Amino acid sequence: MYGFYSLQSAKSDTEKLVSLSLLELGALYFDHPKLSLTMAKGFKELGQTQKAKSTLEALIKMHPEQQEAKAMLMLL
Repeated sequence: MYGFYSLQSAKSDTEKLVSLSLLELGALYFDHPKLSLTMAKGFKELGQTQKAKSTLEALIKMHPEQQEAKAMLMLL
Protein backbone atom coordinates (compact mmCIF):
# COMPACT_ATOMS: atom_id res chain seq x y z
CA MET A 1 0.00 0.00 0.00
CA TYR A 2 2.99 2.30 0.49
CA GLY A 3 3.56 2.36 -3.28
CA PHE A 4 -0.04 3.46 -3.85
CA TYR A 5 0.27 6.51 -1.62
CA SER A 6 3.83 7.35 -2.57
CA LEU A 7 2.87 7.43 -6.26
CA GLN A 8 0.18 10.00 -5.53
CA SER A 9 2.72 12.31 -3.90
CA ALA A 10 5.67 11.56 -6.21
CA LYS A 11 7.08 14.64 -7.85
CA SER A 12 9.91 13.30 -10.00
CA ASP A 13 10.00 10.49 -12.53
CA THR A 14 12.45 8.64 -10.29
CA GLU A 15 10.03 8.75 -7.37
CA LYS A 16 7.25 7.54 -9.67
CA LEU A 17 9.39 4.64 -10.90
CA VAL A 18 10.17 3.56 -7.34
CA SER A 19 6.49 3.78 -6.40
CA LEU A 20 5.46 1.78 -9.47
CA SER A 21 8.04 -0.87 -8.65
CA LEU A 22 6.51 -1.23 -5.20
CA LEU A 23 3.02 -1.40 -6.72
CA GLU A 24 4.08 -4.10 -9.18
CA LEU A 25 5.57 -6.13 -6.36
CA GLY A 26 2.43 -5.74 -4.27
CA ALA A 27 0.23 -6.69 -7.22
CA LEU A 28 1.76 -10.16 -7.13
CA TYR A 29 0.09 -10.72 -3.76
CA PHE A 30 -2.85 -8.34 -3.76
CA ASP A 31 -5.35 -8.03 -6.61
CA HIS A 32 -7.53 -4.95 -6.49
CA PRO A 33 -8.91 -2.91 -9.42
CA LYS A 34 -7.87 0.40 -7.86
CA LEU A 35 -4.30 -0.82 -7.56
CA SER A 36 -4.13 -1.81 -11.23
CA LEU A 37 -5.77 1.40 -12.37
CA THR A 38 -3.30 3.46 -10.35
CA MET A 39 -0.40 1.52 -11.87
CA ALA A 40 -1.74 2.10 -15.38
CA LYS A 41 -2.06 5.84 -14.72
CA GLY A 42 1.51 5.92 -13.42
CA PHE A 43 2.83 4.10 -16.47
CA LYS A 44 0.93 6.50 -18.72
CA GLU A 45 2.40 9.53 -16.93
CA LEU A 46 5.90 8.14 -17.48
CA GLY A 47 5.23 7.51 -21.17
CA GLN A 48 5.28 3.73 -20.75
CA THR A 49 2.20 3.26 -22.90
CA GLN A 50 2.66 -0.44 -23.57
CA LYS A 51 2.88 -1.24 -19.85
CA ALA A 52 -0.18 0.93 -19.24
CA LYS A 53 -2.09 -0.91 -21.97
CA SER A 54 -1.15 -4.37 -20.75
CA THR A 55 -2.06 -3.42 -17.16
CA LEU A 56 -5.45 -2.11 -18.28
CA GLU A 57 -6.13 -5.13 -20.49
CA ALA A 58 -5.38 -7.49 -17.59
CA LEU A 59 -7.58 -5.40 -15.30
CA ILE A 60 -10.49 -5.46 -17.75
CA LYS A 61 -10.10 -9.20 -18.23
CA MET A 62 -10.36 -9.81 -14.47
CA HIS A 63 -12.88 -7.03 -13.76
CA PRO A 64 -14.95 -6.33 -16.89
CA GLU A 65 -17.16 -3.87 -14.99
CA GLN A 66 -14.28 -1.36 -14.76
CA GLN A 67 -15.57 1.44 -17.00
CA GLU A 68 -12.77 3.83 -16.06
CA ALA A 69 -10.18 1.28 -17.23
CA LYS A 70 -12.02 0.79 -20.52
CA ALA A 71 -12.18 4.54 -21.12
CA MET A 72 -8.50 4.97 -20.30
CA LEU A 73 -7.53 2.12 -22.63
CA MET A 74 -9.42 3.75 -25.49
CA LEU A 75 -7.41 6.96 -24.98
CA LEU A 76 -4.02 5.23 -25.15
